[in-house]
Amino acid sequence: MAGFSGQRIAYEVVEDDLETWGLGIFDDPARYIEFAAHMNPSCADDAGPQVLYFPRSLHIPAGVTLTPSNRCKGLYIFVNGHLKIDGAISMTARGASAAGADTVLTAVLKKLRTVTRARGKTTTILTELLETFFGSVGTVPAAGGSGGTGAPNSTGGGGGAGTGRKCGGGGAGGAWSAGSPGRGGNATAFSGGPGGAGVSNTATGGAGSDSGGAGGGGGGGGGGAGNPGGTGTPNAGGTGTGGLAFVVAKGSIYISPTGSITAGGVAGGAGGDPSADVSGGGGSGAGSVNIAHGLTYTNAGTVSANGGLGGVGRVSGGSGGPGGAGSITIERLAGLMA
Repeated sequence: MAGFSGQRIAYEVVEDDLETWGLGIFDDPARYIEFAAHMNPSCADDAGPQVLYFPRSLHIPAGVTLTPSNRCKGLYIFVNGHLKIDGAISMTARGASAAGADTVLTAVLKKLRTVTRARGKTTTILTELLETFFGSVGTVPAAGGSGGTGAPNSTGGGGGAGTGRKCGGGGAGGAWSAGSPGRGGNATAFSGGPGGAGVSNTATGGAGSDSGGAGGGGGGGGGGAGNPGGTGTPNAGGTGTGGLAFVVAKGSIYISPTGSITAGGVAGGAGGDPSADVSGGGGSGAGSVNIAHGLTYTNAGTVSANGGLGGVGRVSGGSGGPGGAGSITIERLAGLMA
């Protein structure tokens, strides 16, 4: 842009830093960021979405996992070039304990540019990071898959599968004799459902939370998985539920044979002593995996949202039900490359 201010010439030159987008040869080290474990987002339990922006192509090396330090309402990763995964992106056991809410996933990328402004003998050079919105990809519904149900003298029912970006429901506890097992918790937008408690004899087990909280406990059997896992006899449920992952790359995504993107649930507590009639607790539901790319997508590795296994029952005790599978949505957004 050029113009006049009195007798002094004022002008501005804007240069988009296209090199840092990494849209050339990916193996050129100057064009990508090498992710390291110390770069993982740090947050308190049940924090808001953890958002990471990468102004160049991103490589996650083998043996390195990109994951929040604690459970949260989602992990959002935006890459302004290509994304190569030899390691892992994980929201397994990172679902948040929070009420569900319809959650709109908006593709947002940031672009570096250098602005040179000159007025008379004064020249100013600025570096700016501009946000570019590509619109809504979709919505993760507030309510996810339903929790499983159980019955006396039986294996716990599995959690309902998540469809249409939903997380999976929690599995019910197992039972033997006339015991009443705990049902699995319903999933939310931010968490798979926690598992219900397994029971012994005529006990009644606690249900898994419907807001991503604790697994069911107190039934004399294994506890349900959740945040935290429910108390159990002798084994508590595992801690964690599947969470929400949103991965966007302006260019191509390549997941190598050693690479993975996961949002799995956690196993329920086992019945324990092989000589006792003790039932297992339900596993927690899986989360929601959402992937958007501007060019190509190649998966030679693993992309999964698997519910946690039900705890194994002993003797006549029924095993807990597995957590429901979460949803996986992969789509190309041509607008990312416009």
